[in-house]
Amino acid sequence: MPGRKIGMQSNRFANGTEKMISRRKLLGSGMITTLLGALPRRAWALALNSVESVTDVRHERMEIARLNCEYRDNPIGIDVPRPRLFWQLHSSRRGDRQTAYRIMVASDQNLLKQGKADLWDSGRVLSDQTAQIEYGGAPLESRQECFWRVMAWDKDGRPSRWSDTASWTMGLLHPNEWQAKWVGDAVLADAANRPLTPIDCYRSQLARDPNVEKWITLDLGSAQRFDAVDIVPARPEGLSADFRTVMYPQRFKVETASGQDFSDARTVIDRTGGNFAAPRTPNCRFDFASAEARYVRLTITKLAKWAGSDYGVALGGFGVYAGQVCISREARISCSDSIESSEYSQSYLEKAKSAVELSADSKAVTVEFPGVPESRTVSRVPMLRREFTVGEPIRRARLYVTAQGFYELYLNETRIGDQVLAPGYTDYAKRIEYQTFDVTALVKTGSNVLGALLGYGWYAGHMNLHQLRCIDGFFPMLLGQLEIDLADGRRLTIVTDEKWKTTLSGPILWSDLLDGEGYDCRRELAGWNESSFDDSGWKAAYSEPRDGVLLVWPRCQPVRQVQTLRPISIREVKPNVFVYDFGQEISGYCRLKVTGAAGTAVKLRHAEMIAPDGMIDVGSLWGVAAEEDYILDGRSDRVLEPHFTYHGFRYVEVTGLTKTPADDALLAIWIHSDIETAGDFSCSNDLFNRMMEVARRTQSNLLFDVPAACAGRSERFAWLGDIRPCVQTAIFNMDAAGFFTKYAIDIRDEQTADGRYCDITPHDALRDTDRSVGSPGWADAGVSLPWQVYANYGDHRILVEHYASARRWVDFVFRNNPDCLWKNARGNDWGDWLSAGTPSTPKEVGSTAFFAHSADLVSKMAAKLGYGDDAARYRDLFERIKHAFVEAYVTSEGRIANDAQGNYALALHFDLLDEPLRSKSVMRLVEGIRRNEDHPTTGFWNSTELLLELSRHGGHSEAARMLNTRTMPSWGYIAENGTTFWESFDAIKRNQSLCHWTFSGVGEWLWRNVAGLNPDADDPGYRSITIRPRPAKEVSSCRARFPSVRGDIEIEWALRGREFRLDLAIPAGARAKVFFPGGDEDSVSEGDVSAKKASGVRFLSMSDSGPVFEVESGRYHFTSNYAG
Repeated sequence: MPGRKIGMQSNRFANGTEKMISRRKLLGSGMITTLLGALPRRAWALALNSVESVTDVRHERMEIARLNCEYRDNPIGIDVPRPRLFWQLHSSRRGDRQTAYRIMVASDQNLLKQGKADLWDSGRVLSDQTAQIEYGGAPLESRQECFWRVMAWDKDGRPSRWSDTASWTMGLLHPNEWQAKWVGDAVLADAANRPLTPIDCYRSQLARDPNVEKWITLDLGSAQRFDAVDIVPARPEGLSADFRTVMYPQRFKVETASGQDFSDARTVIDRTGGNFAAPRTPNCRFDFASAEARYVRLTITKLAKWAGSDYGVALGGFGVYAGQVCISREARISCSDSIESSEYSQSYLEKAKSAVELSADSKAVTVEFPGVPESRTVSRVPMLRREFTVGEPIRRARLYVTAQGFYELYLNETRIGDQVLAPGYTDYAKRIEYQTFDVTALVKTGSNVLGALLGYGWYAGHMNLHQLRCIDGFFPMLLGQLEIDLADGRRLTIVTDEKWKTTLSGPILWSDLLDGEGYDCRRELAGWNESSFDDSGWKAAYSEPRDGVLLVWPRCQPVRQVQTLRPISIREVKPNVFVYDFGQEISGYCRLKVTGAAGTAVKLRHAEMIAPDGMIDVGSLWGVAAEEDYILDGRSDRVLEPHFTYHGFRYVEVTGLTKTPADDALLAIWIHSDIETAGDFSCSNDLFNRMMEVARRTQSNLLFDVPAACAGRSERFAWLGDIRPCVQTAIFNMDAAGFFTKYAIDIRDEQTADGRYCDITPHDALRDTDRSVGSPGWADAGVSLPWQVYANYGDHRILVEHYASARRWVDFVFRNNPDCLWKNARGNDWGDWLSAGTPSTPKEVGSTAFFAHSADLVSKMAAKLGYGDDAARYRDLFERIKHAFVEAYVTSEGRIANDAQGNYALALHFDLLDEPLRSKSVMRLVEGIRRNEDHPTTGFWNSTELLLELSRHGGHSEAARMLNTRTMPSWGYIAENGTTFWESFDAIKRNQSLCHWTFSGVGEWLWRNVAGLNPDADDPGYRSITIRPRPAKEVSSCRARFPSVRGDIEIEWALRGREFRLDLAIPAGARAKVFFPGGDEDSVSEGDVSAKKASGVRFLSMSDSGPVFEVESGRYHFTSNYAG
């Protein structure tokens, strides 16, 4: 949920009067201060209670704050027919809660002021629900403005004041409301300039309709017997399977006949019933029952799309085989049509082995730039513009815009919005996000102009290893619709279409997500986005109709510039070679302030590491250029920064400067999805604090609408196995609801027809392949991630939307493993990836554990949704897997398989062991850790789980000691020697990424066991909270604040000798179960009375560690005995 920035004072339990602020200042750096700690216990309690009593008098009336809709503040352009509404309650009274609410929604905020609600008046609803409340009014229309407010009744039935007014606005809800076309640069769209074009092959003439039929016939010369054909893809031998094959037939059949007229045709291959996935291998052989014929015909009934509106066929060969012998080498070939040139010919069809090459990049789209290979200049940046006239006064103007690639948009010289790298990353064949802007203030009567810059981005730029690019398309395009409502009631609509003009002659020569940007100041076109600009030299834009891909509202916050960093040091490591150190790794780029003679070339190179000689070390980038290249124009104090790229870096090398730069000459700009920091954590252990800081920074660096794999290296795809163990940490540390609900949609989008989730999601780079699909511990995030969203935010809708998908995944695994041990169909079978030592978890053991966990979660989802039969069925499946697991891998003494640490972590975490095996396995785990001198041997599957289960099962001291270890391999070593968590515990030895998700999951252990905060999935959305801090030798105090969906939860505890002190703040409407680490129920006091007699406190039971109390909402000040 949206929360305050760290360090801001909360007003969630009071309205900010001086008395309450004074109390919070009194509690200062924490509710337990050195001053109070020196007082006698009774004086300490009375001092706090005296402050409490003052605030109780001043804050008797419940107040409402933090209204939001669909996890966003005043969102615009949403496409949810029944949006969900949220608010939080502030009350200083213990046990206060909402007993009823009333929501009013109007189409005009003036109506609300008059007490009128023309869209929805809920009336007084008896409910304590303050989150996830669905709009229940009149059907909402496209462009609808909705203003709303809420009133609540407290536990005594007294009404609050009306809240402040909030709003949401609907987007375009129906596809036919989009009148715009996709537009781009005509030079980039020209098929002759298309990159990665196969040559030295057969290619048909292009068609505009995919249903144009084409055929290829082979005349073998005489009747021969054969049993296979090879329809050879038009791709080079040795090309990485990451690259897609273009223009392979989508639907086709192969017929044989004895006569040329095919009157006796027999169909031996029929793929006309559905689209055939283009192979990513050099050959594609089809076997069939032996046939005897002279003629063989391949008929293509549906052509593959190449780009834009171009459809065609490209093949490296068409061979007929008898066993392993090609019998068609001398065949006569005829075709429906063929391009015959130096690069294409039907004669290539007779080749049994592909001779295909990929064309060199066209000179029309590359740039000559000193010191930069032309291959790095292919991601060109077209400039587009469209003038229009408004003849009447306007009432309102809204702009709807997106891109295949990245865009920056301008209206009358003004940049629209503050987002970067828009519109966001999805599978562009499934859905594309669009942004909505209110531009009423920017449209003027008379002449206006829209201007745009386009980048290749996720869509067509470099994205992964092997110089992979052009994943979804070959060039960027823009789609935009400006709707201007005139004062007289008419609407003027300006859309992207063939009326736009474009050029490649601007100053941004190229801009690539990985490689960086080239900019020539001398080519700037002053006033290009103003109406007075002369664009007579620009060309008409390429345009094509919008297809059926969904255009959707972006649920996640956009990527923005979130922070500017100054260097902590600047060194001249060689003459005129300067290395900047920004002190921490970030995701972003640099802002350069520079003066130089016209023609001066300045280069910025980014790196995660520095070499012993002080030069940057780019080894961990694996070939990514991560470079900005500038040519100056002689003007002074130029301020330059890139447009459509970002890098993961700490160090920057600058060359080309003619004098020592000023301290502010280079600033680092940190960018990522602008997800607000939520939780606030600090404790007595500086290393633990450092780990939380490193975890936050790591995760922030990887938030780019999806959980990107690396900040610096070329792998910017999102891997489910990387994010899976980190979801809870991210939720604790940031306002992640919108991010994860969006990503859950991505996960469903990419699920295969047979139920498998894709390890890489979005899976557009590997679309229609089985690569990186359905791997244990990766694909299982498709079940666990939405469950964690539900547990933390009470998001019932995500279960409704995701349940059938999750069930299909578990059914797939079970269908292939009916004995309940996951031996078959394990995808890429990554296993415990990059485990820190030996032994590591066997793949079958870990896979079966994940199978059990996913079945367990599907059972719980079914129960929450009221599907009783399904809940019982999947509960039974879980029990069967659990039994099979124990029978196959667990001895009577609790040893699991090869005794790897990770075996125990997963078995315990997924509740696969009952007593007495559970206790025996915990003992073996602890013994194994001690043998390894408190170092982990775990990897991606089970490192976070290892710590969590140690603490949960009596090994908390071992977990704390392990986390406090500072030698490799350990979390502590990374935290002390890096600024972000690495891809592996020893990444600096393996030359791996130095900013990676997986080990940032340690933040969950810190929150759950040091702060003591735990969500309760049985009563989700922090309606019920478990507070269980666990002191240890390594940590004796902690202060934490978490802005839950219901309001701030504050925890502060300190151990002073044998006395344990705990201060809590529980938001209105919530309750907490509090576990004390020692003593009995009589040893716990609240304020100056026994806890059993305190208002809002109820003793529940004794746990294995101490007494357990339930507390209602409010502030509490406990002391108890500590057992040690």
